[in-house]
Formats: sequence, C-alpha cells, structure tokens
Amino acid sequence: MTDFIDRDDQPTVNFYHRIARACADHHIMIMYHGAFPPKGFNRTWPNAVSREGVLGSEYNIWSDKANPPHDVTLPFTRMLAGSFDYEPGILNNATQKGFRPIEGMVMSQGTRCHQLAMFVVYDNPMQIFSGNPSQGMQEPAFMELLGSIPTTWDDTRILDGKVSEYILTARKKNNSWFIGGMTNWSARDLTLSLNFLDDGTYKAAICQDGINADRYAADYTLIENKFVNRNDTLPIHLAPGGGIIIKLEKRSI
Repeated sequence: MTDFIDRDDQPTVNFYHRIARACADHHIMIMYHGAFPPKGFNRTWPNAVSREGVLGSEYNIWSDKANPPHDVTLPFTRMLAGSFDYEPGILNNATQKGFRPIEGMVMSQGTRCHQLAMFVVYDNPMQIFSGNPSQGMQEPAFMELLGSIPTTWDDTRILDGKVSEYILTARKKNNSWFIGGMTNWSARDLTLSLNFLDDGTYKAAICQDGINADRYAADYTLIENKFVNRNDTLPIHLAPGGGIIIKLEKRSI
C-alpha cells in the first residue's frame, strides 16, 4: 500500500504507473491510498486492485462528513470511476444526535447494518475491515456473516435507489446472491422482489436494523434459515442511517 502522495499532476500519474509496473514485474498487488480515483488505471494495471480516493471511515476520527447521506451518494458518483477502499465495518455505531468525533474511540454514523451493507454496496476487491476485533469476537454470528461476503462478483444489479437518499444492490457469486441496502438519515420501507433469482429454493440469512436502531444504532437482528424463491417478496425496513444485508444460498436438489 502507498499513501499520502496527495497529488494528481502528470509527474505523480507517471509515478503511479512506475509503481504499478515495478509491482507487476514482481507479481505484487498494490493499493493506493491518499490517491486520485482510478479512472481506468486498473485496466492497464490489473495488479492495482483498489485505491482510496474517497472520503471514508477515517474522517469519523475528526469530523461528521462521513455520514449516511454521503455514504449513499458515493455509489452514484465516486464508484463510477472504479472501486474504492472506504474501510467499512466500524462496530461502535451512533445515531445522528449521538455521534461525536473522538480520536481513540472512533464511532461511525448510522447503524451497524449500514456499515455491514457497505461490504456489498461498495465495490472493492480488497475490502478492509476497520472495526475493533475485540468487539467482533463478542458477536461470532455477525462476524461469520461479514466474513462470508465475497470481494469479487459475477453479476451486479442495482435494484432500487436515488442519489443521496438510498440504494439497494444485489451481487452474485457462484450460486449465491448478496443484497445490500443503505439509506440516509430518513427511515425507509421498501419491498424487495426476488424475481432476479434462478428457479429453485434459496436459504436466506437476513441481518437488519433492530427495533431500537433509531435510538441505539448498534441494534440489529439476525434471521437465519429462512427459505425463499424467485416468486417471493421481502419487506425491508431501514432505520434512520440504516442498512440491511441478505445472503441467499441456492439449495442443491
């Protein structure tokens, strides 16, 4: 990983190419932080797997800019230029009123499921979990679901969304689908049609905002062993700053 280059003039762009070439010659992958958006760079250098070039999680240390309205703008703006490393997964979650930027005790704005959904909604072949591992160890089922989310995909579909308001994304890997939903500071109710699925039965795991997530942003519920097919619809409730993850595994005959 490189960091803190913080320029995009021609000498810097040339320098990025020299770094990528040197890494490729030695079969090394590279991620650029403190960088400009890729804009096709990875088509020339596929070993440049991702880069930052985004206002992401670290801003929670000193500001309130990495907020849910910002988060649901990025898929329609920055992500059009290529993948980015937002560093999601902060497990210390806060409501809009409860958030404070505190170095050494970093919290995120929005719900726990809002952070989880970023692993599906945001395109990044090398996702970085920025949460506290000691917190994660206390919630093994949640972390097992997070750890099962792929970082590369066979198919992507934007099921619903509106810039700066909300987004609902479905991504496929092999025979499994992952759906991620995020909203801004407005609570939202959506209906998810599963008609994009193939025929057959799917085992669903659903991690969604808990009943108290509007007051305690870390509240979530995890539903496992639900079975659905392409004829079903699922109601989705997103708390203010909320999110949802649905994992659908196709059952073998």
